[in-house]
Amino acid sequence: MILAIDSASDLTGLALWEEGLLAEAVWRSERRQTAELLPRLIRLLADAGRSLDDARGLVVVTGPGSFNGIRVGIATAQAFALARRLPLVGVSLLEGMAWPYRALGRVGVVLRAGRDHAVAVFEAKGTGIATVLAPTIVSTAQTAGIMAGCRLVVSAAGELDEVEIPMIVGLAAQPRPGVIAELGAERLRTGSTEPVEPLYLRAPHITPPKAKA
Repeated sequence: MILAIDSASDLTGLALWEEGLLAEAVWRSERRQTAELLPRLIRLLADAGRSLDDARGLVVVTGPGSFNGIRVGIATAQAFALARRLPLVGVSLLEGMAWPYRALGRVGVVLRAGRDHAVAVFEAKGTGIATVLAPTIVSTAQTAGIMAGCRLVVSAAGELDEVEIPMIVGLAAQPRPGVIAELGAERLRTGSTEPVEPLYLRAPHITPPKAKA
């Protein structure tokens, strides 16, 4: 069984995968991931009649997204992986958005990044997915040009008036935990050894404390 964790955004998700989806849970946690993640995981395992002893690997969403949410998810996954000597792989939120549509060919994904857009482009590679354009931040005006060669655009940034390509928009663009689990299972199957690192496209809005006078 593979456990997938996604706490990179306000919608937190968990999934259990074993040659198919066993169970998943999605809820709006906002900034309560630290308090809610483990109780929800315990409930999901109990409802599915499983335990952490059944886990054979872990998948975690590495970002982009909430600075604290990403840290909670990665720290939790790393703790389980270390304690139980399990393989762990990371999946970006942008990869997860493109994964269900990879059979179409080149797929572009868009997230809101303040006044700009976070964009990436992927396409199928064997049974996996390859990065054509690595995640980057561009102005709204640049987005249409980047998406021009895509067969489909998956946008969590709402409708993109300048993009004249079929689009998946809104909540439908948010990958379900089961999608993250499936992508991670494929990565684990191929023996991925890439280190799990947070994906921040901008520096966190955290500054050193001011020195006291």
